[in-house]
Amino acid sequence: MPTKNSVRSEPVGSAPPQCALCGNFALELIREPLAFWIKRLGLNLGLAFAEFDQVFQFLLAASGLSDPQFAVVLVQLERWLELSAADPFSSLPERCRALSAAVTGAAASKSTRHLVVFCPPSPPYRGHPRLAEIEESFAAPPGIEVCLSREFSLVLSSAGYDANFDPYTASLAAVPYSRIGHAWIATIVARRLRRYLAPPRKVIVADCDDTLWDGCCAESEPEMLTVSANRRAVQQFLLQRRQSGQVLCLCSKNDPEDVLAVFDRHHQMLLRREHVAALRINWQPKPANLASLSDELGVSLDSFIYLDNDPIECAAMRHAYPGVVTVHLPADEGDMGAFLARIWEFDLLPATAEDARRSEYYRAENLRSNIRRETPTLEGYLEMLQIKVAVRPFKPLDLNRATQLMQRTNRFNLNGAFRSAAELTSAASRPHACCEMVHACDRFGDYGDIGLMMGRFESQHLVIDTLVLSCRVLGRGVETYLLKYLVERARQTGKSGLCVRFVDTSRNHPVAVFLQESGFRCENEEWHLLIPS
Repeated sequence: MPTKNSVRSEPVGSAPPQCALCGNFALELIREPLAFWIKRLGLNLGLAFAEFDQVFQFLLAASGLSDPQFAVVLVQLERWLELSAADPFSSLPERCRALSAAVTGAAASKSTRHLVVFCPPSPPYRGHPRLAEIEESFAAPPGIEVCLSREFSLVLSSAGYDANFDPYTASLAAVPYSRIGHAWIATIVARRLRRYLAPPRKVIVADCDDTLWDGCCAESEPEMLTVSANRRAVQQFLLQRRQSGQVLCLCSKNDPEDVLAVFDRHHQMLLRREHVAALRINWQPKPANLASLSDELGVSLDSFIYLDNDPIECAAMRHAYPGVVTVHLPADEGDMGAFLARIWEFDLLPATAEDARRSEYYRAENLRSNIRRETPTLEGYLEMLQIKVAVRPFKPLDLNRATQLMQRTNRFNLNGAFRSAAELTSAASRPHACCEMVHACDRFGDYGDIGLMMGRFESQHLVIDTLVLSCRVLGRGVETYLLKYLVERARQTGKSGLCVRFVDTSRNHPVAVFLQESGFRCENEEWHLLIPS
């Protein structure tokens, strides 16, 4: 049985605990399955557990823990009901408002990422409208993730709902869940943690016949094809993933005019041409087509997911490119939407406005690539692009995009350092801070917010310790523009030099090359550029 002692930790090696959990029920039985997932997924996280039923004390930093990388708050709402009151639910909304305020305060003062998990209610309260309403109305500030109990429905039903609970241990030791119930809770938590720590899958490539519709488009008029509920579910899922920032492509062994006619003329199609960033509709081997898409998009194959109903095509893809996540869509699946939702590789962090426009960026990039092939010199190509760069002060509305840039940008990343939303806000508000976002566009479209620069003005230097630039604008003069901008900012404030804190991450070699070619010199792990008076 769980004990009510102080914080207990399980560090990985000699590292301090990086994931701390608290709850309004005993968490001891979550330890083993969560440790299993952390090891299985290679997340390299230590675990720490706050004292029993000390949720608010934990969030107010009274738990004795140093700032962990993640803080997970597990709540079973029914445990906060006042059963002796005339209306047991009357005080629950206020309790949730207090929880929201505590999480908000903790997130504002720490660099920790917070996750609030509303755990499943016991069978007597399953589907209770008051509980569901209170969960849905829980107010979480930007940057704090919330997992509602209805999200457990994808997994709890597989063993029978009641099997996930233990009324005896619930009354005896505040352990409301059985071992299998704790295992499912640990699984949901691990899946959420994985989204932050695993490289994202950026591109989804889908087959067409018997994947997006039933039957073969070459053997029927487009209007006569059937788009069953399951095929519509696939399309709906793909549209949701596109909205979250993943890029949609097609790869089909067909004649292009047959496939595109279905998109244009079938009234039940949810997917349209404009949703697709690139396509390969031909009779070439599909692995070769995926390699071609990788080259066109500039995204490595280990960031691809491939969907197909044909087991032979799936086997060929797995053999050719093991790094591609190949998903075989089974013909006998009763609920294709639920099937796809269970696949962790589709998961992404909460979407930003940039994510929703990512497919548009790739479509514009295709136009740029065509121009580049037709232009003999790089100088001529850059002149035709008419690229424009704008730098603006960092604002709170930029938090999500800024943290996303630091997490996803590897090639042009000054040192690989990551700042949480709280750290970004704090750094931007300090005296003499230099914190700015970078936006770019050209004649073909908007690149969006593609860069972040953060540093401070010191006595003699402008010091930059965070500089990230999206790979989609590398080699187009943006780097040179930003250097000129920083030099001018330093000159205007009377500084004699520009200093950057570069750290070799093994993936940011383009930064080192740029610094060397721009005249920086390395001194004691800092790179300096003198500014002529």
